[in-house]
Amino acid sequence: MARTCQVRGFATALAVTGTATVTLAAMPASTARGAAAAGAAGLARPAVSLVDDLAPGPASSDPQDLTAMHKTLFFTAWTPGHGRQLWKSNGTAAGTVMLTRVPGRSGADPEDLTAADGVLFFSARDPGHGRELWKSNGTVAGTTMVRDIVPGPAGSSPQDITYAIGQQLPKPGNRVLVYFSAHTAAAGRQLWKSNGTAAGTVMVTDVNPGRGGLRPDDIAPLTGTTAMFSGDDGVHGREPWVTTGTRAGTAMYENLRPGRAGSDPTDITPEIYQVGILDTLPVWYFSADDGTHGREFFVAYQGDPPADVYDINPGRAGSDPGPFDSVASETGLLAATTKTSGRELFEVQQPPFPPISSGPQPGTATQVPGVGLGNGSSPVPAPTSQIGLTPQPEPVTRTYFAANLAGHGRQLWQADETISLSPGESGTFSFSVNDVRVVDETSAVNADPADLTSVGGIPVGGTRTGATEVFSAYDSGHDRRLWYSDGWSGNTRMTPGPVTSNPGDITVIGQTAYFAASDPAHGRELWKLTVPPAPQMFLLGPVSAVTTGSAVTLTATMQAAAKAPQPSGSVTFYEDGAEIGSAPLTPQASGGPTASLTITATSGEHQIVAVYSGDSHYLPATSNTTPVTGD
Repeated sequence: MARTCQVRGFATALAVTGTATVTLAAMPASTARGAAAAGAAGLARPAVSLVDDLAPGPASSDPQDLTAMHKTLFFTAWTPGHGRQLWKSNGTAAGTVMLTRVPGRSGADPEDLTAADGVLFFSARDPGHGRELWKSNGTVAGTTMVRDIVPGPAGSSPQDITYAIGQQLPKPGNRVLVYFSAHTAAAGRQLWKSNGTAAGTVMVTDVNPGRGGLRPDDIAPLTGTTAMFSGDDGVHGREPWVTTGTRAGTAMYENLRPGRAGSDPTDITPEIYQVGILDTLPVWYFSADDGTHGREFFVAYQGDPPADVYDINPGRAGSDPGPFDSVASETGLLAATTKTSGRELFEVQQPPFPPISSGPQPGTATQVPGVGLGNGSSPVPAPTSQIGLTPQPEPVTRTYFAANLAGHGRQLWQADETISLSPGESGTFSFSVNDVRVVDETSAVNADPADLTSVGGIPVGGTRTGATEVFSAYDSGHDRRLWYSDGWSGNTRMTPGPVTSNPGDITVIGQTAYFAASDPAHGRELWKLTVPPAPQMFLLGPVSAVTTGSAVTLTATMQAAAKAPQPSGSVTFYEDGAEIGSAPLTPQASGGPTASLTITATSGEHQIVAVYSGDSHYLPATSNTTPVTGD
């Protein structure tokens, strides 16, 4: 089936195959934005403001390593006379405070900020101790060095500081504990752990002591204190290792590529395989090159090697998979390359239960149709957010991603997904991609969306507010600026207020997105975007094909957070990108308000989207895409 859609005022034919389809807004993006802005009086809108000009005037404090811990933002910044120090902020100038005051032109130069159960760990330097492990509880008095691992000014140079408590089901009380790597002359670079005290900061491994060490990297905790990391023992090359936090409990998981070359595991991602309502199965996903399949996607079961390969691109070339992006527990999305399609988006379904008696049998990784047009779109997915919860109940989710669009360079896309649990006590989570479409062409050539971050919304299964995507992008008339979107072209806008350029390091606390950006008057400083909530929203249509010419009722349901006001206003329905009607929201005896529209089914498959207009409390929201197929 082919469909003609309008993209910035010109027609493009898009082939639609399989279960995922491409739907573009019929209204040109610039026209849609103008119409939306003209009717925006009294509607909620995000607001941009400067948090504090730490280096007054056009000089830059250049905030970096923005890290949230509870409701406080921690970051590093440079100021005249102090160099780079650790700071915290509550979003106000008065509440933006310097926490370290190490003398010298470089200051403390903090790096690798990591929150661990209410304690911020980081590496920092001072003239007497070199670079060592530090911690902070958010006060000046409580910001101190943890231990002088290498006495004197040399320092142990801690790296890859990681909260050591993994994904725990059921979840016990957390505790302050981090893993990190550190270097000593006697042991080389080894795995260490710390509970925030000098006595509790100890070396975990003593492998290949001397100048080399184990050189741990990419530490990925899974359950309790069990974590996988990549390490090189000087004999087997870089391979996957596992630790429980003790020397006896640390060993190579598998010599995946025999010999000194090593398999070089990267992007290690822990996931909990939900086995129905009775059990869980911890797994790690990662990419590696075993010397036979090229660089491919692997799954490793905790305590049950060997790792199994998803052979996405058969042969020695491999698929060079990107990081795994969870949609529902152990199922999700990743980018991978094949010889027939180039680099495209793949959906990953769960592996089978171990033990595997007939050789490696990983789950499936299937290309998502409707993205690339044969040349490879090179997608980069962002974290998935829930946008609604259907009555079944089935969570409806959305994953934004940046990908190439022929003639437009890199643009903002979205994939709508539905989560399902197979029946029975042994059921497992899975998901299906219902629709893939370009959200908006913010530039005629190469918007290049980056730093895609959700404000609001929570992972699958939650019922709080919906999510608004915040990101940086170019358009044809501006340099890189901050944008926000609900997944619809007419609701994809550059942020209002002061002109800030090259925003980055977007970090969210509640409904506020903090970021570093530049403007002529202040240089590069700390800014914030206050984002009003968006309601969750789902659209229901017929679950199977209908008779052409019959009446079909489409119902959009709004879902507000507990104790939040109910959304008001109207919902507009679109078929294949063209507006087909509007309806006001009507309160219900239970649950959120709904808006319904009855249409006449036409022949073929058509993609329906509902768009909420917003009100004085809520931002606009866009539903999932639902198909209506007329036979």
